Amino acid sequence: MRNIKLTIEYDGKDFNGWQKQPGKLNIQGEIERAIKCITKEDVELYASGRTDAGVHSFGQVANFKTNSNIPISKMALAINSQVKNSIRIVKAEEVDENFHSRYCCKRKTYRYVINNSVCGSSIYRNLEYHMPIKLDVDKMKKAIKYFEGEHDFKAFKSSGTSSKSSVRTIYKAELKQDGDRIIIELTGNGFLYNMVRIISGTLVDVGLGKIAPDSIPEIIEKKDRTKAGKTLPPQGLFLLKVEYENWNNHINFKANIKYTKKMKETDFMNILLLAFAIPVATVLLAIVLQKVLKCPLLVAFTFFAVLLIITYAVFDSSFLVYAILYTILAYVTALITKLICCFLTRFNLYSSASNQSTNEPIVVFTNANQVNCCSRNSQNGRITGRCCCRR
Repeated sequence: MRNIKLTIEYDGKDFNGWQKQPGKLNIQGEIERAIKCITKEDVELYASGRTDAGVHSFGQVANFKTNSNIPISKMALAINSQVKNSIRIVKAEEVDENFHSRYCCKRKTYRYVINNSVCGSSIYRNLEYHMPIKLDVDKMKKAIKYFEGEHDFKAFKSSGTSSKSSVRTIYKAELKQDGDRIIIELTGNGFLYNMVRIISGTLVDVGLGKIAPDSIPEIIEKKDRTKAGKTLPPQGLFLLKVEYENWNNHINFKANIKYTKKMKETDFMNILLLAFAIPVATVLLAIVLQKVLKCPLLVAFTFFAVLLIITYAVFDSSFLVYAILYTILAYVTALITKLICCFLTRFNLYSSASNQSTNEPIVVFTNANQVNCCSRNSQNGRITGRCCCRR
């Protein structure tokens, strides 16, 4: 069984988050549906983590296991052809069977975008948070550095989280300004529920002068959610990337070797099947069907209908070309069979007619009192039989 790793980009505004929910449109369910369409398998998609409704991604990572022989180079294109336009598979890789998107993850990077202009943007309104009041960016840059390192982030998580520990490590915390936009980026070994949005809300309060930059360590230490800032809306949040260090290079190498060997064996079997087994079966079945149906066109139509069903039930649309070729082969075979049968029928009739013989009676008068009765064979002209009778 193959293990496929996907790097996924999506616009979260159309979905009720990542996780499957009955009766609601979600990203996990949409991608699983697309995979089923191309592999004919029910798969379980495992993500590096869940994202809430309205949250976006540039680099979500998920994996699934499959028995499909679809080449890895075509996997992303195949899935993209079946999902909504707000989801794109950026990259597909085959990895070791022990790889798991969540448990093998080493670090994640999130980005939060704030539009600090007076009017905001109508075009990017679903991709950023609008704060019309001018923020003090220098104070925010000073405050964000206090989040770096290993801390208990209990004050920066929403209630309802299932995590046993609220201790996390932030490797890098940056705040940049690009025109009217303020961009917050946090890289860590993991994040609590709404942690990035609460940290961003706290930094906004720092920029507004509600919280002093130097009070951030105290807020962290007190572990009191009421001391931190509000939870900002989801539309400004992006999962930027998920990292697995050197794991990917190692497992991809192993998986590619295994897959290459498997594909060589599979290619040989496919060639044997397509070039020999199916054509031979087509010829034999066409002969039988011609004997039954007595019409080459009807044989060809029957073949094409069956092959069309097999194409979409077992294979994919690429098999349609072979279906047409096998249909032509069946028609030609049925036509030749019909001609041979017609020839044999006429030959047998001619032979039967030639082999039949008749005896023509001949009466020969030899004298007045005796008659010689005999017959002539119509085939060889010989006179056979002899009897004498009196008049």
